[in-house]
Amino acid sequence: QDFAEVTKLEAVRDRSTSKKFDDALEAYQNLSPQLVSRATAILEPYINEQRLERMYSILERRTKRTRFLFENPSNPSNVWACLRTIDSFGIQNVDVIIDSGMYEGKMAISQKSGMRTAMGS
Repeated sequence: QDFAEVTKLEAVRDRSTSKKFDDALEAYQNLSPQLVSRATAILEPYINEQRLERMYSILERRTKRTRFLFENPSNPSNVWACLRTIDSFGIQNVDVIIDSGMYEGKMAISQKSGMRTAMGS
């Protein structure tokens, strides 16, 4: 494959990945509170009491007042480690901005592919 073909393939994969993330977010946002409550009630008896208390105490400290921004992470495989750290601070909102124009040639393809992998696609 030549570079132009690879670039076109990457654009298709980008659109497909974006659609998957959008669909998953929409499904999550459309869950009814009643369904979430029912599912929680079904699962709670199977969770150790100390673990359950810990989960609720952590949830109480979460914040939506802070937003974290990743801009062109240089090593996409570190994204998950960063997300775990951000989560430990109770931050709920994280955005990733990838300016593929910063990268040229094979580096651009590698960067985008690495980000999709790091984001679970």
